[in-house]
Amino acid sequence: MDKVLEFVSDRETIIKNFLSSKFSATIVSRIKSSLGNIKVNGETKIATDKLKVGDKITIFIKENSKSYQFKRDLGLKIIYEDEDILVLDKPKGVCSMSTFGHEETCLFAGLEHLYPGQVFRIVTRLDKDTEGLVLVAKNSISHSILNESKIVKKYTALLKGKIYEDLTIDAPILRADGIRRVVDKNGKQAITKLKVIKHINNDTLCELELLTGRTHQIRVHTAHIGHPVVDDTLYGFGNGEYNSGQRLKCTYIKFNHPLNDKIIEIDLGNFC
Repeated sequence: MDKVLEFVSDRETIIKNFLSSKFSATIVSRIKSSLGNIKVNGETKIATDKLKVGDKITIFIKENSKSYQFKRDLGLKIIYEDEDILVLDKPKGVCSMSTFGHEETCLFAGLEHLYPGQVFRIVTRLDKDTEGLVLVAKNSISHSILNESKIVKKYTALLKGKIYEDLTIDAPILRADGIRRVVDKNGKQAITKLKVIKHINNDTLCELELLTGRTHQIRVHTAHIGHPVVDDTLYGFGNGEYNSGQRLKCTYIKFNHPLNDKIIEIDLGNFC
């Protein structure tokens, strides 16, 4: 949706400098790109115009994307929502992004079912068969700010075998064939922190935090140490690129709200 932001100048400066104190260079550039995006005391201004103390600055940011063409009830659960963002609990089998063959089983289709005609942007992504918390922006400025923000995510996973101590896995990840990734010295740095929660029969329930964001990182790293995610047939036991859903869920997310800087923290707890 279109977004309107209002500020009051607390100093004498030019508009460009005032905007730079509020937003990144990318967002400032977008605001400057169209005449009419900036008004001061109700009058249209440009970025090089001056501000006085007490001036009311109104910023207009128009939505430049269209709503999704497919819609379907995918069982999405909305955990948190306000006018700028939402956090949902994604079930297994739902793609984070629209890909060929999954146009009607992606988050956009599920969101279109719940909010017809609205535009959404996915901020954090999960593998199709990984469930859990996903952060979604309702407007382009929230999306831009969140893409440049620190977002803490933690996962709960049931791993094969018994692990007896916490550890940090620091092993570079390289794309192999197809969708598969492997630990390889020529890959990109990847770091995962693992904390043991408890043993369940002969397996281990763990909390995992990503310090980097590589594709399949948790699944690759846990398999690398000999304790793959339970029911992960790509990196664990069995053959084939697809499975019915590994025992892996994003259960925690923490970030600053993109527009009011309020700390948002959501913890679903362990799934076992």
